[in-house]
Amino acid sequence: MTIFDTFLEIKTPEELYKYMNENIEYGFYGSDNKIHKDIDEDFGDYFPFKYYLMTPEEVLKYRVGMCWEQAELEREWFKKHNIKHKVFFHMICLDHPNNYSTHTFLAYEMNNKWYWFENSWFDQKGIHEYDSLEELLKAEKEADYELLKTQGITEEEFSHYEIKEIKKPLFHIKALDYISFCMDEEIMSDN
Repeated sequence: MTIFDTFLEIKTPEELYKYMNENIEYGFYGSDNKIHKDIDEDFGDYFPFKYYLMTPEEVLKYRVGMCWEQAELEREWFKKHNIKHKVFFHMICLDHPNNYSTHTFLAYEMNNKWYWFENSWFDQKGIHEYDSLEELLKAEKEADYELLKTQGITEEEFSHYEIKEIKKPLFHIKALDYISFCMDEEIMSDN
């Protein structure tokens, strides 16, 4: 049995969150064959060149993942357990050095409630319950705005926020290819 098979044997979303929280750190395994966990001011200098979207198996092997691949690992688990779910990508185009801010996350429905499943966003880690998908998306947007305000993002800049449901991407694509893939998906909400 592989580590991926063992992972898929996890029984509940709560157990999945506990496993991911204890075993998957924020970061990535780069094309330079190194694990990158220190996200600092030089991040923009090396991320676009060394990052590639890891497979769920690679996330488990290296025990690191950015939000992009953590959401894909989660997608695999929820799909295996036949739990209704959606993966969302949001992006804000900015006039800042990185010129964009993105996040990918999974939402799932259970017992007539929607849940934001979050392991990669430090301030929002956990499983958050909402009465509707609309309420969940609004809460995620508000949390993102609160975080970005602390980084100097203005309300005007945040008005360029877009959120989209995305399909499963190809793995081993570079960062800008992933963003392009996500931006070509159907817009779910522009507010």
